[in-house]
Amino acid sequence: MPDNKNAPRDENNLVPPMDVENMAANMPHVKQMQELIDKYSSFGKHVPQPRTYTGEYVLVTGVTGGIGSHVAAQLAIRDNVKKVFCLVRANSPKHARQRVLDELEARRVGAVYDKFSPKALDKIQAFASDMAKPDLGLSPEVLEELKSTVTCVIHGAWIINFMLPLTAYAENLAATQNLINLCLSTRSPTPASFNFLSSYGSVALMPMFIPPDPTTGIISVPEVMPPTLATTDPNQGYGQSKLVAEFMCERAVAANPSLTTRAIRIGQVVGDAVTGIWNPRENIPRMWQTALLVGALPDQEIHTRMLPVDGCAGTIADLSLPPPDNSKPVPGGVFHLLGPHPILWTEDLLPMLHKLGLSFDIVPHQEWLARLRALPQDTKRFPPLKLLPVWGLWEQQRRGDKSDSLAKRNIVSPFVDWQIKRTQQHSPTFRALGPPDLKLVGAQLRWLMSEGWERDVRGQGRGGAAAGSKAMAKI
Repeated sequence: MPDNKNAPRDENNLVPPMDVENMAANMPHVKQMQELIDKYSSFGKHVPQPRTYTGEYVLVTGVTGGIGSHVAAQLAIRDNVKKVFCLVRANSPKHARQRVLDELEARRVGAVYDKFSPKALDKIQAFASDMAKPDLGLSPEVLEELKSTVTCVIHGAWIINFMLPLTAYAENLAATQNLINLCLSTRSPTPASFNFLSSYGSVALMPMFIPPDPTTGIISVPEVMPPTLATTDPNQGYGQSKLVAEFMCERAVAANPSLTTRAIRIGQVVGDAVTGIWNPRENIPRMWQTALLVGALPDQEIHTRMLPVDGCAGTIADLSLPPPDNSKPVPGGVFHLLGPHPILWTEDLLPMLHKLGLSFDIVPHQEWLARLRALPQDTKRFPPLKLLPVWGLWEQQRRGDKSDSLAKRNIVSPFVDWQIKRTQQHSPTFRALGPPDLKLVGAQLRWLMSEGWERDVRGQGRGGAAAGSKAMAKI
């Protein structure tokens, strides 16, 4: 079990350990995770100094992705933010700048945020970087500028591939260590805050460690660090790497109590309500697309917690920055960032798709899989088939659990409630989010059918595109 006893915690809210020491002792991935925590938890000491700049200077990673690009835009339109520094993989400063501009344009942030003006864009500065290097691959002059100005780091750059082993994330963990050390080297009375964009998948098995409410059967997952590394999926390097980084943050705070770190565990992020732009290769868009391929969607007893990407980015900015009214600063620790209004897949979401003109039958999960398996197994023509092995595994796991107890402890089960109290308390953006409605889902469906799915199959056949065009007339 990680040696993090000195890190600050709310001891009254810790998840009760259920013989976790013995459970973790026989898990090889836990030992490997512990070794990586030890390897990447060497941190410097912050030396308090007077600050010569005023305002917020924020360093952001992952800006060439959906969440990161919206975070950069959200920061740039805030009056108290003076500069947004973006670290990007690129071969030159010009290339780095162009990559950021291309992403902002592709995400159409100007349409989403009225205040995103040329003045806001001028705040964004891009640097070609190799974050796995101790100096972040930056010139001495740029590194000195960051040490003199940065007040906040938001770290979102991460490999997203659920099939990779933990060892594939070594560079991501090295980058995390280097960015924390940058926070500790800033010339300021206290270190720059470090805000890590984690995932609720980092503690996917946490519900297994929590007894359900005796009356409702609900399992309530608090916004805290887990009692053991065994709370992550033993078969998913992505979630394991995120939890390793969370514990690295705790180690950093233990060595530097003046450092504030936040682990923001993000759930299902979806397209915004204005443009609806959403990665068509994600699970839910792929699943919706099967309605066009086989005329059916599965009946599933799951919660869908849809978090619009603009609301997600605004909440991240709220949690990472000092409150604009100079009130009490946001504390460190864990924050759950999931859609605040869960809806049921079959009872709530599928009827909305019907109202929006998407035609499909609601069939048992097994029948839906059978229809997909009856298609020619051509993933270029039918991209959703790429996820067929994953969907098949879910069905196998569900059928293999005769008691249904494991299904009730799945992270998307209606019986699992991910607490969001800390996030609600400290984010006005989050508190203002409404439940998913026809406007939000409609914007997403229109984007997917007009552009998203077509991009996925462009030049690879017309079957899906033709079906999409026909259904579009109704939407």
